[in-house]
Amino acid sequence: MNILRIARKLPPCPGGQEHHVVDLSLYQVTTGDSVEVSFGLGDYLKSDSRVKCRRVVSTRVLQFFKRDVLQAFVFGFFVLLKHYNKPADKIDIVHVHGDVIEILFSAAISWKHKVPLVATFHAGVSSRLWYKIVASKVLRLPDAIICVSDDIKNQLKIISPSAVNAAVIHSGIYYSRFSCREDFSCSGSMDIVSVGRLHPMKGFEYLVQAVADESIKDSVKLTIVGDGPERLKLEKLAIKNNVDINFAGYCTKEKIAKILCESQLFVSSSVQLKEQTEGTPTVVMEAMAAGLPVIVTDVGGAKALVRDGENGFVIPQADMGMIVECIKKLLDKSELLDEFSKRNASVADRFDWVVIGGRVNEVYRSLR
Repeated sequence: MNILRIARKLPPCPGGQEHHVVDLSLYQVTTGDSVEVSFGLGDYLKSDSRVKCRRVVSTRVLQFFKRDVLQAFVFGFFVLLKHYNKPADKIDIVHVHGDVIEILFSAAISWKHKVPLVATFHAGVSSRLWYKIVASKVLRLPDAIICVSDDIKNQLKIISPSAVNAAVIHSGIYYSRFSCREDFSCSGSMDIVSVGRLHPMKGFEYLVQAVADESIKDSVKLTIVGDGPERLKLEKLAIKNNVDINFAGYCTKEKIAKILCESQLFVSSSVQLKEQTEGTPTVVMEAMAAGLPVIVTDVGGAKALVRDGENGFVIPQADMGMIVECIKKLLDKSELLDEFSKRNASVADRFDWVVIGGRVNEVYRSLR
């Protein structure tokens, strides 16, 4: 199958969507499919990846447009110019990763070549009136919709009943990258890790303040992996609260896997913003594969991965007190830490790209 994948950004642009696009493409070429990714920001994949990458518009042009909607429109326009007159036998399916603007231009390509259009939503929808009006029409265009969490699917259903049959398929992981220690116990201080773009949606400010609590401050060490606009603010917050936090900055996927495997607890402190919501964070699945207990907030798809009190804790968003209480439970009961760790390590293989990519391919087959 010849797959045309459309995604405005690729790594090293930060974000789970960007890595999802790359990893899904890499999986699909291993099954014999041909994948071409049209993108604007980010960088090409390695030449030996067998995934064809084509930049349809220069980085400088896209970065000139600061507003996300305008940038998406410009990108979509250049994608359409690039592929509208492409030979029809070169495309069997168009798969766009983005929002309504990208879907609109991608639909024109699929119409031209008379092939199905699949759209994947990685984040929640906007609450603005213009968006709801446009989305109610555009959401009728894809032949299939994939959402990375139930929350996103429910938001789309409110706007357009046509989204009721959307498939919920989150990202995957490369399970083989993670090796778990045999001994999950914690002696001395607990190494806690959190990974994500340093953005208000990730709620890192609540995690920083939680580990500064006097009742756990001397018993934990926190590492935050990632970069973004909130970094300086978070570093100042750590200094203000007199807590030593390792801000590791941007790390490769291989480095992240190593950090996870050397840690003892993962915390995701995401919060719901007015126009942004969390999908299903890949790093939560990676943490589980590394055998870490996980503490997540009840935002986005992470809560579907964690059974409260069985393999971790699900807590209300922006609740520093609950973060502290959950950490104290694991510090006080080493057997609970061990139990959660072993349980996560034993089930995380269901997140492997072989499983997740196979579900995406099932969506493709349903349209042929």
